[in-house]
Amino acid sequence: QCDACGCRDADLFDSVGRSFNKCSGSSNAECDGQQDEPHQRHLHNHHHDLRILKTTLRDLYTYPSPYTRLSASQSVELGQRYTDGKIRCTNNQMKFDDTNDDLAQLLISKAQNVAISSLQTTNAKDNHPIQFGCAVCYDDDKQIETAFQSSGLEYGCTLDAVSQLATRIWQNHDLSSTTPKALVQVDQYGIVHAPFAPARAFLTEHGFGDCMVLVHTLLDDDVDGGVEGVDELKLQWIKAKDLAPNAPAWTNTL
Repeated sequence: QCDACGCRDADLFDSVGRSFNKCSGSSNAECDGQQDEPHQRHLHNHHHDLRILKTTLRDLYTYPSPYTRLSASQSVELGQRYTDGKIRCTNNQMKFDDTNDDLAQLLISKAQNVAISSLQTTNAKDNHPIQFGCAVCYDDDKQIETAFQSSGLEYGCTLDAVSQLATRIWQNHDLSSTTPKALVQVDQYGIVHAPFAPARAFLTEHGFGDCMVLVHTLLDDDVDGGVEGVDELKLQWIKAKDLAPNAPAWTNTL
């Protein structure tokens, strides 16, 4: 909202959302646009003192995939290096209890097996070199459910592994009041990735923000020196809501 006249930003744009409207009921001559030509008023926001939030991609995307900024072939190379033991894994910031390591390894194993199996039973490998599997356990500790990515020829049309569990997560929540306790998304090489945007939005905006999520992160996120320079990944538990630290306040009411 404009600090000078109090108009909301929704009131400052036309129905198309492409031009600024003149303030209504404002006694502020500058906000009224009386000091410039009408066409200038509609093309530029010279008259309203709107608050602007400046941030960075790091703040908005706090746990990027280790494959970020890598080509497909480089991603495969990094994954293979991890499988071959050329990249060590350190465990940091485990937040469950004394059994957290066992739980992490169990979920990783199940999710990776699903990813590997999907490569053998679908045409995923022909479309995209990296395939993902997901495993989730619930707070009743009675079951673990898995799903794999359904790759589309156009990658943007791909159904990610975590999102494919959304219906089952809702069903368990509605039928038995259970909520997801921990979730892991893994590729066929064993590298752990945070849920992608649709799944991240589902978890954080629909009441599952406290679900623990396992992620692999680079100790130094600069891989410009080449995949060969990556020799360590950090494995840690975070909460799903940590994936979207700047989520709108309305998500807290769902």
